[in-house]
Amino acid sequence: MNFDDDISIANVYNNSKRIKKEKTIEQYAKYYWNNMNNRVGKGCYKDITIDWNYSDFEKWFINNKEIFVRIKSENKSPSIDRIDPKKNYSEQNCRIIPSDLNTALGQINGLQSQLKKLYSFVEDNKHWITD
Repeated sequence: MNFDDDISIANVYNNSKRIKKEKTIEQYAKYYWNNMNNRVGKGCYKDITIDWNYSDFEKWFINNKEIFVRIKSENKSPSIDRIDPKKNYSEQNCRIIPSDLNTALGQINGLQSQLKKLYSFVEDNKHWITD
């Protein structure tokens, strides 16, 4: 081990001990706005749009700061949920909930869709089991 190695180890140690500066609510709003914009128009979001401008979104986000902070205080990741997944991002259709809950709701929506298809299939083929 040489002097340069000692400096490298000291730098790694010092960097690990730095206190991370918490983002402001405005910085979080920008982060979530960018995340939404990167998502829409692609994949399963190809038919989804954002029906508000950044200024209105930021006001909405700041007005929902309390729930955002409460979620973070429980060591969870906040997520913007579209209440009706078939509708766009809008003030009327969005809420801030924990990410793991948002994931679970998405899975439930997927299961409901599959169950509707299965039920329809069974109904269309009921004659095989009732005759």
